[in-house]
Amino acid sequence: MDLFFALATGNIPRVEKLINDDPDLIHTTDLKNRTPIFYPVIYRRKTALNCILSLSKPNLQHIDQYGYTVYDYAHYIDSRFGSNYLSLLENVCKSSNLKKDIQNSDLDFDTD
Repeated sequence: MDLFFALATGNIPRVEKLINDDPDLIHTTDLKNRTPIFYPVIYRRKTALNCILSLSKPNLQHIDQYGYTVYDYAHYIDSRFGSNYLSLLENVCKSSNLKKDIQNSDLDFDTD
């Protein structure tokens, strides 16, 4: 869970160390079935997102316990806060031929 906390708080040196020491951490899940790639998007940490994308190949189509992917959360965050997380993720997808049709703009982050 240390990687999740480092990503949520934007602790880039810790993220780099953890991923470099154990690249398989990128595929771990939390109690809500979210992988580490969800955290910099949900907690709005662009530097952490760029870091994790540059150090690893996360599964961008992983679905959490609510049925959402990191794309869905990025779409919500972008529409709510005017950021560009979705375009950062899509740039990664261009090189891997992944595409996702995003239609979930009504996410509720208060869901437990």
